[in-house]
Amino acid sequence: MKDARLTYHHGNLRQELVDSAVELLHSEGEEALTLRAVARAAGVSQTAPYRHFSDRGALLAAVAETGFSKLDERCEHALSISGGPRDRLHRLGKAYVQFARDEPALYRLMFGAELGPFKDAYPSLDAGAKRVHDMMRITVEDLMPEGGAPNADAESACIAAWSLVHGLASLLIDRNINVPANRATALIDSVTSLFAKGLP
Repeated sequence: MKDARLTYHHGNLRQELVDSAVELLHSEGEEALTLRAVARAAGVSQTAPYRHFSDRGALLAAVAETGFSKLDERCEHALSISGGPRDRLHRLGKAYVQFARDEPALYRLMFGAELGPFKDAYPSLDAGAKRVHDMMRITVEDLMPEGGAPNADAESACIAAWSLVHGLASLLIDRNINVPANRATALIDSVTSLFAKGLP
């Protein structure tokens, strides 16, 4: 928890609150994310968060948006490295799973049921997931046979790729796979490589 601040700039209060919420999420879990708790963590008055967040749902949405931005950066970096389409898909899958391992609480919030009731009010949440989907789809399409493939085939392959990395990420962070931490990276590399090689 941060030391209480005697002053703060109104212009960056929202970001201060989001940053404090992310820290609180990592240290105490999703249930701890309330506007009052975040105000305490940021060292501001109990009413200050209401200048930027109408309710807890708005706060959770802002935290999830931060997570999607971080995931986007990881994925975009993975795709920016030169290499063939299989290499790019392999790197994209690794980046996705590694993000989940590095930010497990944030990852669970981004894709968990807690945000479900707020998605209509905050379309940026669906937009964040769609950006990941689009990166997967474009990368998968690059692997399709020359001349293209039916849209249904490309979409099915995209969903298969996303399902694989999302499932692997969830299994690892929830410890449903008994893999020592020092072997997890090798497992991620192996699984994503096998999938990339298996596409047409």
